[in-house]
Amino acid sequence: MGLFSEALAELDRNTVDYMIDELKRNNEQLQDKYNQSQAEKVQLQGKYDQLQDTNVQLQGTYDQLQDTNVQLQNEVAQLKDSLVELRKQLNKQPLA
Repeated sequence: MGLFSEALAELDRNTVDYMIDELKRNNEQLQDKYNQSQAEKVQLQGKYDQLQDTNVQLQGTYDQLQDTNVQLQNEVAQLKDSLVELRKQLNKQPLA
């Protein structure tokens, strides 16, 4: 009976060692996946930062275009006023 108990004890130790090795392998795989995820996160953060910079630049360009648009609209309004004045002056002049 003693040999059988020793064999069972050895089998238990081997099973425990196997399970520990499996857990270590699983842990290493999970650590690798985590490290990959962290690297991807860093890359995505870099892309996000670039997009934010581009957005700021585009917003600046948009604001400039808005200012230019307002200026052009003012010029168009002035030209229309000038045209109205010219038409009035032309209408006042007698036909020759």
